[in-house]
Amino acid sequence: MDVLNNPKYSYLIKKQPFYYKIFKTLFYYYSKTVFKIYTPVTVKGQENIPDDSFIACSNHNSHLDVALLSVSTKKNYNQVAMLAAKDYFFDSWIRRLSINMVMNLIPVDRKINGVRNFSIENTLSLCKAFMDFEKRNLIMFPEELEETPVSYYLFTLVQQNFQFI
Repeated sequence: MDVLNNPKYSYLIKKQPFYYKIFKTLFYYYSKTVFKIYTPVTVKGQENIPDDSFIACSNHNSHLDVALLSVSTKKNYNQVAMLAAKDYFFDSWIRRLSINMVMNLIPVDRKINGVRNFSIENTLSLCKAFMDFEKRNLIMFPEELEETPVSYYLFTLVQQNFQFI
């Protein structure tokens, strides 16, 4: 089955269910409150954030990195997706369902014992489809992808189609 027709990933490439939007919006405002009150963040250069689709790249220290980038770019979780390890976030249906209620995750398959079960082409197809729908944005952490050529292909995709910040 083509990845773009797989119901498991349909929330990425078309209009999302209403309850997904509600949970993602609530989680965005929760994150915004955390970064305003609990651990204040100052962001410089927000005027450089494009209105069109973009890919934000950052170093990666914790799961809060996605929340920080989302709040910093003023893009709620309905407008951004993160490349995420398939073996960690997608192989457990409970984890996949609970995380995808508050964030959009696009699977990247890390080689396990030299085998990749989800192709790079599938990841790229989902990235492009996600970004093409309503000018949405992508967050990636290149050091997490060192073992895969996904970062190379994404940078090529960026040069062809998208702005890069």
